[in-house]
Amino acid sequence: MGPYLGPMRKILLYLPTKKAVSVLSKRWKSLWLSFPGLDFDSEEFPNYNAFVSFMDRFVDFSRERKSCLHKLKLSIQKSWSDQYRITRLESISLPRLKTVHLQLNVYANDAGLESFISSYPAHEDFSIVRSVDIDDNVNVLRVHSQTLTSLSVEFDLGEWGLGLLCFGQRYLGLWIDDPRFKYLNFKHELSDSKTISNLNSLVKVNFVGFYMSHGVGLSKQQMARNVFTGISRVRDLIISADIFIDCYLKEESLPQFCNLSCLKAEVCSSNVKIRETLQKPFESCPNLKSIFLVMTCTNPRALT
Repeated sequence: MGPYLGPMRKILLYLPTKKAVSVLSKRWKSLWLSFPGLDFDSEEFPNYNAFVSFMDRFVDFSRERKSCLHKLKLSIQKSWSDQYRITRLESISLPRLKTVHLQLNVYANDAGLESFISSYPAHEDFSIVRSVDIDDNVNVLRVHSQTLTSLSVEFDLGEWGLGLLCFGQRYLGLWIDDPRFKYLNFKHELSDSKTISNLNSLVKVNFVGFYMSHGVGLSKQQMARNVFTGISRVRDLIISADIFIDCYLKEESLPQFCNLSCLKAEVCSSNVKIRETLQKPFESCPNLKSIFLVMTCTNPRALT
């Protein structure tokens, strides 16, 4: 390796892996295999076979040598998802891998994805983007790890959100249990049943776009209360006030948020008086220091 490959490697880290490889000369074509961060995007390849060949080189290299990989992003275009699944990656050792981002992929089953999430000893940051347009073979997303500190779950609604029209035919669950979690982020999280527990180290939670439905044997209000109980030790909370509305329409009460010091509530309501809606949540936060309200109202009287 030349003396200037160190700075070059840092520059190449900012490119998708396929593009980074394309700018390397033949002499350094294998340099990408030692990158600490890799971004695999199937749309960068001319066809399925080229993508598989590229990925197989990575898998073989990682099996033969101690990988220095810290960060991995994997995005497979939908037309190839049924053919290439992340189960090919489950058999390799990535002892330094800290960050994983999975986007619009198809998995073998619930257990396969759960095993993938928990199989890396240094794994700290996990994010997943699921699709409403295609069945990814995961009925219940289970996240249970002794190393993770950050989790992000998002559903891609597709173009104009049309995938939602048939999405309701799938019954999905979300199950989170991790004592080390500090950060949770949810965007358009559409799972019907949600179980969140054992989160004793929470610092920040973003619940904007967090769908609340009836669980198995539970009302929507009971489901919401269980979720709030699971995150009650959080310090910084961003949330849609519509979730509060779901809780309080039937006079359900929240647990005490004794650690909460900063609350940001996004309010979009035309029927419910905002002051009444938010009064009880504020009463549940005895140590609240900062409040930010982002309001979008079609009924000005709701502000009274």
